[in-house]
Amino acid sequence: IFVTGENQNYKVELRSSMYNEFGLGTQNDIRNTNVGTPYAEGLDKNSGASLRLGRQSKSTGGVFGRFDGGVAGWKLNKQVKLQAYAGSPVYSRAAKPFADGRLMYGASIDYTFPNDELSTSLYIMEQDIKKIVDRRAIGMDVRYANNRMFAYASADYDIFYKQLNLAYVSATWNYSLGN
Repeated sequence: IFVTGENQNYKVELRSSMYNEFGLGTQNDIRNTNVGTPYAEGLDKNSGASLRLGRQSKSTGGVFGRFDGGVAGWKLNKQVKLQAYAGSPVYSRAAKPFADGRLMYGASIDYTFPNDELSTSLYIMEQDIKKIVDRRAIGMDVRYANNRMFAYASADYDIFYKQLNLAYVSATWNYSLGN
């Protein structure tokens, strides 16, 4: 379900995905209903300020997937965006929000180069499990995209445990035979 509305000053989005599962035959006792990503998002077009609240996915700025919480952003200009986020990582679609004592919070500065093909993100992030530090990291994401290639690289260093947490490079290239 996706509902959006906008005018010259504001844009609002409401989104939710869900499923129902019913077993058949000998599995007829299976009954699962689940809501995947319910969130609300608002954007003030004049100031560049945005806010998204709810269960959502993010794969930049040190966030590795789905979480319950919020992301506040401020687009300073076409190239620079500041973001702050806080919430609870979600490890299962059926997880209840904030039920397991896991918290995360962080901030990033994103820069998109003038040709829009190359963008970077510098971030600082912390994740705790019941007030014990799970991860305290600084890192960088780099993305390159054009009509023939997409590449993504990320490095994440844990400043609490003093070791590399993640180094990742992925690329796809579309090769065309003939014209």
